[in-house]
Amino acid sequence: MTKKLKLTFSVEGGGTDMSVTLSSPKDALEADAIQTAASSIVPVLENASGKAAVALTGAMYITTTEDAVI
Repeated sequence: MTKKLKLTFSVEGGGTDMSVTLSSPKDALEADAIQTAASSIVPVLENASGKAAVALTGAMYITTTEDAVI
């Protein structure tokens, strides 16, 4: 089983949100801890169009399970 943490940020001027996926997150992070960490990286994030990230709008753990067939 693989676990990732996806952070979603709004960008200046609106439009499409951007996301950052962390491949080895700590388990059971509290919302406050995620918000604090995200606020420290917002100033350096920008999307491919050069629009800066403004604020964290969501965070979710993504868990993937692989079941071998052969």
